[in-house]
Amino acid sequence: MDSEEVLIMVAVICLLVGLAIVSLVIINSNYEKHMTIKVKTEEEEKEQQFQNEINEIKPDSAIGDRNWYILFKDHGIYHDEGIIPLNKTTYFPKRSNNRILLMTPAPYGCLKILNIPENLFDKIIENLKEYGSTEIQRLLRIEDDDYLRELYDFNGGAAFAYQTDEKSKLFKISGYKKKDYSWKLLSIEFTPHYVTDYEVETVSEENGRISGHAGAALVGGAIGGTTGAVIGSSLGNNVSTETVSRSKNSANDREIPSMAILVIKNEEGKEIKMSERLYEDDVVFLKKHFLVENEKASKGNVVEEIQKLKDLFDQNIISEEEFTMGKKKLLS
Repeated sequence: MDSEEVLIMVAVICLLVGLAIVSLVIINSNYEKHMTIKVKTEEEEKEQQFQNEINEIKPDSAIGDRNWYILFKDHGIYHDEGIIPLNKTTYFPKRSNNRILLMTPAPYGCLKILNIPENLFDKIIENLKEYGSTEIQRLLRIEDDDYLRELYDFNGGAAFAYQTDEKSKLFKISGYKKKDYSWKLLSIEFTPHYVTDYEVETVSEENGRISGHAGAALVGGAIGGTTGAVIGSSLGNNVSTETVSRSKNSANDREIPSMAILVIKNEEGKEIKMSERLYEDDVVFLKKHFLVENEKASKGNVVEEIQKLKDLFDQNIISEEEFTMGKKKLLS
């Protein structure tokens, strides 16, 4: 094969490679266009489905998009179970974690509007106010209570005591069933409890030396002061090691929730004694903002209250010490 034939062959190979590269570029470009059209079509279909759902509900206003939205209708918030009337709700904004707590009548109780996009937060608050919802100034979570259950729906095992007026110590409770009572806190009995957590940190350092001595095998025990040992190896070497250990001890007191006995009274004169597990900070908060000091609770049925404490003790909800202390206070 002469040089001319070689050149022709190289030129043909280069041409074929070039055609293959062009073909791959065209195929890749067409694939990208196809995927772009496909994704666009899927997005359009999802958007159309969302718009169809909105059109079916026919809200007065909609905030957000199909990824996150809230619908307002008939002066309320649209919910799967019906329209929640906003003139019967209060709200507590929590900008720190982008959520709003809505205190509503039963059966909704406390509803959480979660993961609100930052740019929509103020718009939602504006709509809540426009439809008659009132902002909460203070609130405290309360556990399910036997005596309150006939009046309130403890959705999720808890409800919230809350205030909408900074200057008043009256409060309401979320999830009311028949009537939205206002309550006073007449008294609170509480003793904080702490436990001690002990932490021991030990640091060990080992130093040693090896010396040749055929046939030696000596096993040593503790050496006075620091811990050490002399161990003879099977090769007859003496290995002398010394381990020095240093320990650092620390003790930290940690508060655990303790049983508090609260007496509350509504505007109809009905008194209820509640048992809540609280921290000392919770009690300080209640005494400062909720406790009405110029009224005193009636003695009520002491036997019933002692039985209630006994039931809590039997269910391992309170300790024997808390039961004894609560019983002593009721009898005093």
